Amino acid sequence: MATDNGRLVDLSVRGGRLSAWEEIAADERQSERLTTGTPREWEEFAQENAVLAARLAETVGP
Repeated sequence: MATDNGRLVDLSVRGGRLSAWEEIAADERQSERLTTGTPREWEEFAQENAVLAARLAETVGP
């Protein structure tokens, strides 16, 4: 999990591959609590995708 600009991205991995993606609105407290379990080796990838999700949400809207 990672967050950017109020968008929390939950990535599911199965067999070493991304298998699902969920995006939700989350405040800073929720984001901190939920992202603590992200494996270190996935942090950069998750953060890049959270930034992408936030930018897309700004462009497309709710």
